[in-house]
This record gives sequence, C-alpha cells and structure tokens, in this order.
Amino acid sequence: GNAKAGKIQWTKKTSKGFIPKPSKTYNASGPKVDGYWGSWGTWGKCPKGSYAYAFRQRVEKKKGGGDDTALNSIQLKCRTAKGKYKGVIKSREGWWGRWSSWKSCSKGHFLTSFKMRVEKKQGGKDDTAANDVRFRCSNGKELIANRRGPWGTWRNGQSCGKSGYINAFATRVETKQKS
Repeated sequence: GNAKAGKIQWTKKTSKGFIPKPSKTYNASGPKVDGYWGSWGTWGKCPKGSYAYAFRQRVEKKKGGGDDTALNSIQLKCRTAKGKYKGVIKSREGWWGRWSSWKSCSKGHFLTSFKMRVEKKQGGKDDTAANDVRFRCSNGKELIANRRGPWGTWRNGQSCGKSGYINAFATRVETKQKS
C-alpha cells in the first residue's frame, strides 16, 4: 500500500475576521492522523495573508487483486479574506488514482479542521492506510470528495478551533512498493 497521513497549521483570526498580515503560524490542536508508513513531505503553505478554502484528493479505486493504495494525494486551494485566488498547495504526493473534483467552502469561509479514514495495519496483508479525508469549513459545512477509498475507520484529525483557518499542511507518503 501507499501509506498516508496528515497534519495542519493555522493562522489566528480576530473578532473582525482575519489578521491581514499574520505574524505567527500555530500548530493545530489534536493528533496528527498517522498512516504508519512513509516519510513526511515538506509543508505546503498558502501565500502570506491567504487561507485554504477548497480541497481535492487522488484516490485509486479498489483493484480486487494486487496492491490497493486508496488515498494517494491531497491538494488545497488558497484565497485571501477578500476572495482573491492565491493558488494550489501540496505536500508529498502518491502516484496512483484519479483526482476528485474540487470541494470548496462558500465565499468568506475557510477550512478549519479535517478527519481521515484510515485502515488499521493488516499484518502481512494488503495495507492501504489512508483512504479518505474530509474537511470542515468555518461555517460548519463538511466537505466530502466524490472519490473515496472504502476501507478503515474515521479518525478525528487536527483543528484550528474557532480562532483560525488552515494555511499549511503536510502529508506522509510511502515510496512505491513492488506488487
């Protein structure tokens, strides 16, 4: 399998909304969701003054034979408080599967937390680790991708709480394995 995991960073907001030029980035509270194998990639970071508002994931469908990998990559889109698009960020990525469509928070809202569906270690059988991720927007809406892996149980990931928005993330991915 192609094991994955995730962790996030966030920037505080004020009672009026955003800090226009964030002076500090904070590590999110809660556990990093760990998929057991692989190496952590570098942090994908939104440009200064922007925050993540959308995501998509690359998922390999169930093969039925061979090495299933399920969730292989995650990408986030960033924008400013005024809605100006600032680009796509990514961390370490896997190789297999097809991309879901983008799922976005509504205007004026941003990603604040995530949870991940992770398959437990299979003890010599085919391990997929991460299968699916869901993000929550600052208005409470949960974003669900149209491509998802079928195995595992949901684990709460990290959260910015009520005082911030996601502006960086990192993923853990295992190198290509021989089938």
